[in-house]
Amino acid sequence: MTFFDKPRPKPKRDEVLIVIKASAYNRLDIWVREGWPGLDLELPHISGSDGAGVVVERGEDITFIRVGQRVAIDPGINHFQDQFTLSGERTLSRGYGGIGEDSSGTCTEFLCVKATNVIAIPDHVTDEVAAAASLTFLTAWRMLVKRGQIRASETVLILGAGGGVNSAAIQIAKLAGCTVYATTSTTEKMQLARDLGADLVLNYKDDPGWATTIYKLTDKVGVDIVIDNVGAATMRDSLRAVRRGGRIVCVGNTSGALVELDLRYIFQKQISLIGSSMGNHDDYMTVMNLIFDGRLRPVISSVLPFEQAPTAMTILEKGDQFGSWCWRTRLTSDWLPHTALVDLGTKMAPAGIVAPSRSWLGRPRLCRCAFEGGVSLAAVMAGSESGQSLLIGGVGTAVVSQYGSRSSDLGLFLSGVRSVGGHRAAGAESRPIHY
Repeated sequence: MTFFDKPRPKPKRDEVLIVIKASAYNRLDIWVREGWPGLDLELPHISGSDGAGVVVERGEDITFIRVGQRVAIDPGINHFQDQFTLSGERTLSRGYGGIGEDSSGTCTEFLCVKATNVIAIPDHVTDEVAAAASLTFLTAWRMLVKRGQIRASETVLILGAGGGVNSAAIQIAKLAGCTVYATTSTTEKMQLARDLGADLVLNYKDDPGWATTIYKLTDKVGVDIVIDNVGAATMRDSLRAVRRGGRIVCVGNTSGALVELDLRYIFQKQISLIGSSMGNHDDYMTVMNLIFDGRLRPVISSVLPFEQAPTAMTILEKGDQFGSWCWRTRLTSDWLPHTALVDLGTKMAPAGIVAPSRSWLGRPRLCRCAFEGGVSLAAVMAGSESGQSLLIGGVGTAVVSQYGSRSSDLGLFLSGVRSVGGHRAAGAESRPIHY
């Protein structure tokens, strides 16, 4: 991951241009970075699904949003209309995608989105709260309320309470009048889950037989519904923890996608296994208004400056956070370039990636980074002479072809892109090198 400058975009007739003031990372960004079947991204890719900011320009057809309005962004988008979108069930459409997933995301200073994808932020709500709530609470609301059909007095087990979606799920389940059980990995996270309203929290590392514990705690009945976005590591235990006639809602697979199941648990206990993904626009409007009313609140672990956004990805990959990591962009002037955080992914990227550079003096140039010997690095040049070979930490050589003006402050950002031309990285680190 690295930074680069790009021209300020121009909104289409049905779009608004937003100065992004706050953004956040989610597990979705890791999955996009790792790649999955059918996801064919043009690289470099700007990630980030959560975002909030200020409208600075609007398309000629837009009259219901004013310039200067603070807005949050609904991350769900449809690339074409079909029977599902026309019926209001956009998440079932083959054309359904997400900002930061299969289109440019919010880890940038300027972003164009359809005007129908934004909602006004009340004055008492911060940019960080509005941004951090968008994808996590949208996903949690749909999986519990629409797909899981939770009801007051039911028992809900939430696996992995530390993530943004599940910290939202605890609150939504309590708001619905449910008894909430949760699992997590540390004493600190256990207390944080209790603070959100969880009635009983288990440390799955200390209690690897947590499914049996839950079964006993519910008078050997099991819970009404299990929220399992862990996947391979927990699904078999989820089948043991849920009651006869209960529901398991799957909304992710942080530990892996392939699971070997004993189908007898499903048909003999008559368990409903339910999938859920993000949410419709009415889901978004409903849950965001609950955020704005103060009945729900996103858990924000930390707020970082934009330049430290890659740190959030590293922490998220390790699973060390509780809630969301947010960052604020600097307010960019209206002149041409702005800065974006790009991820060249773990897929094979061709040598000769083109990326506008970020000049530390504020003067943008376009540089082409050509890689010799399959060096697994993405580089953004903040100044070098055309054709100059730069030795990169003993790993390999990048040859720079430069177009445009030159800066006297020379620098290089290395990014941990894991494969270029099929070659694996050999110790690349994200760090500045000055010449």
